[in-house]
Amino acid sequence: MLIQVSFKPKTARLEIPGRPRRKGKLLLLGPLPVTGLDRSRQVAVYLPPGYDPESSRRYPVMYMFDGQNLFDPTTSFCGDWEVDLTIDALVMRQEMEPVICVGIYNGGEHRISEQSPWVDPHFECRGEAAAFLDWIAGSLKALIDRQFRTLSGPEHTGVGGSSMGGLTALYALFSRPDVFGRALCMSPSFWFARGAIFDYVASMPSRPSSTRVYLDFGTREARPGPGTRLLRDARIMRELLVALGYTPGGDLKWVEDPSGIHNEACWNARLPGAFRFLWSQAEGQIRQAG
Repeated sequence: MLIQVSFKPKTARLEIPGRPRRKGKLLLLGPLPVTGLDRSRQVAVYLPPGYDPESSRRYPVMYMFDGQNLFDPTTSFCGDWEVDLTIDALVMRQEMEPVICVGIYNGGEHRISEQSPWVDPHFECRGEAAAFLDWIAGSLKALIDRQFRTLSGPEHTGVGGSSMGGLTALYALFSRPDVFGRALCMSPSFWFARGAIFDYVASMPSRPSSTRVYLDFGTREARPGPGTRLLRDARIMRELLVALGYTPGGDLKWVEDPSGIHNEACWNARLPGAFRFLWSQAEGQIRQAG
């Protein structure tokens, strides 16, 4: 069931001293009811440079987890990804098609449960990702498509995040190919719930058609001791995706960052390459023409 929400989006006017002024527009929506989980959530929407309310042009949409870490260093405990500035720069240089980015704030104490499809008692994780994705794919997406000029098909809809968000993004691509056709998986926590994501992906008879995956990891995330399995797991997933039919350099991009550690600064540094791959200007022009 879709919940109809009527509201006027609020413009986030705050510009951080010393930070370049964004060229697009950042809006704040909510709090919005999360259907099926009896809680609410704040959502940030970034409209790219050139988004004109009077125009008829429609735009792809990228849904991303941990929204408070994406656009504003004052809402993040450890710096932001500068997603808005990255989109600005790539669009202005015509290296990326203009994309609407929807940043879904995480639920604090609910974050791990909402970003894992599987129960993990060690982390008191209730495995709510399927229900959370149903809300994103249902009520939230319907709201975004109604309020903004979007291209709504899966070939125009991406999902992404880092760490637990990277795990959820890949799960979303395989569990909801009717909605998502692009996945951005940065430093994904494939180890979570005893690596259940591997059996899940391996159980697929084939890859979802016309999908694209960006997958990366930082070499310095592979610390001595148990942490060494993190990079190993990402490499194993890369090979598993290839076995399902993804083509490295085609619809699968793998990046192993030799200086990368597990933080927002490193994800920000790799974001331009990820967005170029997922939303290239040339491919966008082909989709618009089609």
